[in-house]
Amino acid sequence: MVEIREETSDSQNASGNASAQQPNNANAHRKTPIEFVKEYPNDVLAFGLRLATLYFVICYILPITDSTFQAMAYTKAFAAVAATNAFRLHQRLRAVNWPFFSQMFLYELMLEDSAHYLLYCMIFVISSPITLALLPVSIYAIFNLINTLNKFSNETGFARNSSLISRLVQFKQQSSPNMLSTAACAEIFLLPLIIFMIFMGKASLIGPFVYYRFLTMRYMSRRNPYTREMFTQLKFIFTSFANNPSCPAFVSSSIFKCVALLERLAPQQVAM
Repeated sequence: MVEIREETSDSQNASGNASAQQPNNANAHRKTPIEFVKEYPNDVLAFGLRLATLYFVICYILPITDSTFQAMAYTKAFAAVAATNAFRLHQRLRAVNWPFFSQMFLYELMLEDSAHYLLYCMIFVISSPITLALLPVSIYAIFNLINTLNKFSNETGFARNSSLISRLVQFKQQSSPNMLSTAACAEIFLLPLIIFMIFMGKASLIGPFVYYRFLTMRYMSRRNPYTREMFTQLKFIFTSFANNPSCPAFVSSSIFKCVALLERLAPQQVAM
C-alpha cells in the first residue's frame, strides 16, 4: 500500500512493444482474467486486501451497518492494512541477502515503507479510535487499487476502453501530489492529537514516543518524500506567521521554540 506504483515485470513492457509492432495480432497477447490471476497472484491478493481496507473504512465512517459491526470495522480496517503491508514487506525482503535479524537486515527492514505502516497499524489498533488515522491508509489503498485495475485492463484488454478506468488513472495522476501531501499532513498532526488524548485518558503514555519513531521513519523514507516536504512547508507557514508584526509575542516565541525543538528531534541524516 505504501508503494504508490508497485514494481512490474519486464514482460509487461515487452508484450506492450510486441503488440505495438504487430497490431494485427494484438489480441493474441491478451490474457484472460484467470491467466492474469495465475500470473500475478501477489497483485490479486494485495488488491483484495486493499478492497477490504476500504470496505471496513466505509463501514466505520458511514452508518450503513449495525453499531456492533461498525465498532469492529475500525480494528478490521487496520488489520487489513497490516496484512497488506506484511505481505508487501515479505516480497520486498526476499531479495535481501543479509542473515535474518542481523544488523543490516534490520536496517533494511526499517527503511521499507511497509514496515513503517506495520508499526502505524500496531499503534492505532490498540488505542482508542481516531478517525483521522484512517485517512492516510485509505489514500494509499485507493491509489494502489487504481494501479492494479489499470494493469488488469492493459494485460487482459477487459474494460480497456472504459471511460471509468481512464478517469480513475487521470484522477490519480492529477491528484497524487495533493492527496499524498494530505496523507503526510494527517500523519504529522496525529502526533499532537495523540498527546492530547493522553490527557483525556484515551491514549497510553508510550503512544507519542512510538508514534514519534514512526514519523522519523517516514521522514527518512526513500520512496515517499512528502513527509519531509510537508514538514518544510509547515515550518515556512508557522515561521512566516510568527514573524508577522501582528502576531502576539508569546505566540511568536512559542512557535520558534517548537520549530527549534522539531529541528533538534529531526533525523540528522536528512536536513529539515
